[in-house]
Amino acid sequence: MRMFDLTLKIDESMPVWPGDPRPVQAWLQRIDRGDPVDVSQWTLGSHTGTHVDAPSHFIAGAPDLAALGLEPFVGPCRVIDLAQLASLDVGTAPSERVLFKTSAEADGLSPRIAARLVAAGVRLVGVDALSIEPLEAVVAG
Repeated sequence: MRMFDLTLKIDESMPVWPGDPRPVQAWLQRIDRGDPVDVSQWTLGSHTGTHVDAPSHFIAGAPDLAALGLEPFVGPCRVIDLAQLASLDVGTAPSERVLFKTSAEADGLSPRIAARLVAAGVRLVGVDALSIEPLEAVVAG
């Protein structure tokens, strides 16, 4: 099976969730300062960069990330352009894993489409943005 690393590089200029701290890297040792190695310390919020929201993030008493194992995250997936979601039949070529490619024009994932994904057997949804919802909807509550 071919595998792809979807991890985004963490740096101090990357987008963060409103109210979350920006990632900050402090160098503790540097070779160019005469230290034997480069050593840094990162300070960042738990939702920085590529991450997984475990069920326990939203549901009290639900499984945490350690309880999920790696199986849900490794395997075939389908990539869907969120800007084209309105014309998409999510029932065609279903996959247990769906990754959404977003753009400024994307409207986010509606509850109706989310329910259709669940009905189609989708177990994992990934997105290349801070949220599957439009940021305006998230900030407005």
